[in-house]
Amino acid sequence: SSVDTFATTLYLQNASSECASVEVVAQARDDCAQDKPCGRFDIPAGHMVPIDTVRCTGTDWQGSFKVHSSRPLAIVADIAGRDILSTYNAEPLDVHDPDLGTESSAGSRVLYGPLTYSEYQGWDTGVQVFNMSDDYAAKIKVYFFDRSGDIVTTLVDWVCPLGSQTFFLPVVNELSGNWVGSVRVESQDWMNPGGSDIPDHDITAIATLIRYERSDRAKAIAGAAYNLLTESDAFDWRLGHGTG
Repeated sequence: SSVDTFATTLYLQNASSECASVEVVAQARDDCAQDKPCGRFDIPAGHMVPIDTVRCTGTDWQGSFKVHSSRPLAIVADIAGRDILSTYNAEPLDVHDPDLGTESSAGSRVLYGPLTYSEYQGWDTGVQVFNMSDDYAAKIKVYFFDRSGDIVTTLVDWVCPLGSQTFFLPVVNELSGNWVGSVRVESQDWMNPGGSDIPDHDITAIATLIRYERSDRAKAIAGAAYNLLTESDAFDWRLGHGTG
């Protein structure tokens, strides 16, 4: 929402021909306890409503937002601050195909980011992972690769149900910087204290790229953001069909 002078604005577009009843909820990073309601309102057909998330969360806050709607929405998030702007699309928890009568998830067990930086000409990358399960925490393993495809390092952490977690390599890992590469994010199986297996479940993720003027990261001079690719988007497998 707003951290280190960056703030997020959500743009909610009603994509249907009827009025949409909408509820917005915030969840802080690493906080699995409770959501923070951010308001209920109606969006007329074809209209767009901007949501200043700082009004709900206050400043110096980082996390994710869930938007519940009675009608289909298109949602774009703008991250603005320090004279830079980056934008990404919100991901739906479920996708319904009325023609085929099928339900599917917009996420994937494995995600790919084709471009990441680590202290490369001032560029750094953070990967924000969202757990699409409302029942279980997700065990996430993130692989950072260099340009040759070799693993630079891996990070493992937990993500709350319907919550988010940030993986920021320059801060978490004390490796020498100055490289360009890619990232792979995996949702993994795990075992709960009762001894039962919890299967992997779908996740989505956003890569945020920021270029700083100096190594102390005091001044940002450029930024970009993009949605990580699902496995079906990233690869054209020779076998299989559709979502299989």
